[in-house]
Parts: sequence; structure tokens; C-alpha cells
Amino acid sequence: AYYEDADLTHNIVSSFQCSDRVICVANHVNRDTWPNYSGTWTVDTTVTAGELMYNSSVGPTRDGRVKPEISAPGANDISCIETNSMAAIIAGAPQAVTPGGYHVVGGGTSAASPVVAGTGALWLERFPNANWEEYRNAVIWCAKQDTFTGTALPDYEWGYGKLDAYSMMANCALSLSTEAPIENSGISIYPVPADKNENVTIQLNIASANTTVNIYNSTGQLVLIGRTDATGKIVIAAGTLSSGLYNVVAGDNESRSASRFIIE
Repeated sequence: AYYEDADLTHNIVSSFQCSDRVICVANHVNRDTWPNYSGTWTVDTTVTAGELMYNSSVGPTRDGRVKPEISAPGANDISCIETNSMAAIIAGAPQAVTPGGYHVVGGGTSAASPVVAGTGALWLERFPNANWEEYRNAVIWCAKQDTFTGTALPDYEWGYGKLDAYSMMANCALSLSTEAPIENSGISIYPVPADKNENVTIQLNIASANTTVNIYNSTGQLVLIGRTDATGKIVIAAGTLSSGLYNVVAGDNESRSASRFIIE
């Protein structure tokens, strides 16, 4: 008579998960179709590729901090079958086994988390002296948004979005994550993309005069330093920069905001 349903938020509450030094990973659907052992295609009608998996844990922590930080593909991942288990899995679930019998569909958060850990290994290979905070900031800074995550991020389901390992390696050089944490929603930039004949306007959402604005190219090289005017704005001529992706970091060691833009 006194039973109450479980809280559908605040699922991330254990000690290690709640640490600021631990990246919690949400689990989104990797695929909803795959070729199977029988020579046909299996279709998972219960999910849609790209959406958050229904059993992915959500935040916030008990003290209100954002968790998880990031999402990675976990549901319906394809991975190797242990040799000793091949015959039994093929006989019992051929619809989950891929042609040839060496791989099986499975997954969950226990599959999504190793994706982020593997990205961390690549990151440390490139930046062997990086610390935990620099890697965490890179994961957040280069998170991808799409129609599933929406743009109102971070939230308590997706965190800062979907992991983008390639963008981390190509666009999130270590120089972007060595000072204060970055708040991704603090800057508006227009037009995006911009062509060579246009001016690019960088506007701080909270107007702040004389704020330092650093612009980095896709390899992390600092290419331009400017300061905002009285309205928190800086305008640059697109023609002074090469075509490509640029990362913008505004602020100082106490508070920083970041965004990015493209010059065609």
C-alpha cells in the first residue's frame, strides 16, 4: 500500500559515477538493422538508430551536477564472439549473429563506455602528458549534436551530446582545454558558414567588454587574438583566414566560453 515507483531521474548515484574525474557515458542506439547468419536482415523495430536507448541511466547526481557527460553508441553494437561460444549462439540466436558466424549483436552501456575509454587511449597516444581534466574537457568541447540530442545541452540524458572521436583528434588540440572549464553555450556566431567576402560576428551571450577572444584553427594553432567591444562583440573579416573550421574560446582563467565556425 505504501509502495512508490522508482525515481526516473537521479539514476547515477554511486560513488565512482559521481566523481568529477570519472566520465559517465550514456548509451545510444548504434543500429537498428544488420545482416544475419541466415542470409537475411534483422530489423529491430523497438528502437531507432541514433536515439537514446531506453535503459540508459540519467542524471543529475544527488547534488545536482550534470551526469552523464557524454553518449556513445552502445545498443546493437556488433562485436566478436568467443570461439567456444560460437556454436551455441548461432544455434540459439542466428538473427543476432552476422554472416560467417564470428560476430554477434549486443551491447549496452557496458559497450558504450569502452568506446569513450578507447578514445581516451588515442587521446593519450597523441598527448601523453595530458591529465584527466584535459581529456574530459576535450570530450565535452567536441561533443556532437544532432536531431536526437537537440541543442539544449548539456542535459541529464545526453550530457553534452554524442562522442565525436574524430573531431577530438582533429579539432580539439590540447591548447583548448588547459585552463578553466569551457561553457559551450556562451557565444553566438554568425553567419555560419561564412564565405570569404563576409564578416564573422562573435557575440558573447552575456555582454562583457574587453574580453579576450582566441581563435584556433583545426590543428589547435592560435591564429588570432582579439578583444570584445563594449557590447561583448568582435567582428573579423573572413577573408583574413583560410577556409576551414575554427574554434573560438573567449574569457580568462576564471570563466571561458567556446564555440566554432566555418569559413567556406
